[in-house]
Amino acid sequence: MTLDVLRQHQLFANRSKCKFGSFEVAYFRHIIFAQGVKANPNKLTSLKALRGFFGLIEDYRRFINGYGGIVAPTYRNAEKDEFIWSEESREAFQKLKEAIMQALVLALPDFSILFTIGCDTSGTLIGSALKQRGHPLAFFSQVLKGRAQVMST
Repeated sequence: MTLDVLRQHQLFANRSKCKFGSFEVAYFRHIIFAQGVKANPNKLTSLKALRGFFGLIEDYRRFINGYGGIVAPTYRNAEKDEFIWSEESREAFQKLKEAIMQALVLALPDFSILFTIGCDTSGTLIGSALKQRGHPLAFFSQVLKGRAQVMST
């Protein structure tokens, strides 16, 4: 009957994708029900899993040159309890996976010779590399947010 009414108004629905008699409907990142709208817990679980992944990767950031720049688009899209999986986020995630697979072998420090630090900054990122004889010992990078973006570099 509902599909007939839609058809009369030249609107068409795929029967296999329709739900009738449901008390709630999942729509994007929300669940709509008689009392209102709430966050879809399945989507929040995905966000928690993604944050867990980035928490794990934090341990490996010193092996990845330019880590902050690679993950910046993903962090920008992960605000509070909502994550927007954009094309930019997908590309950043792919770059991060590739960077992990190709992570540099870091040299061990020799405390009898000088250390050098190379630094680079932009309006949105800071990065540095600790080196000896041109070989990297560690990398550091961070996305700048809020007030830190307007401070003098």
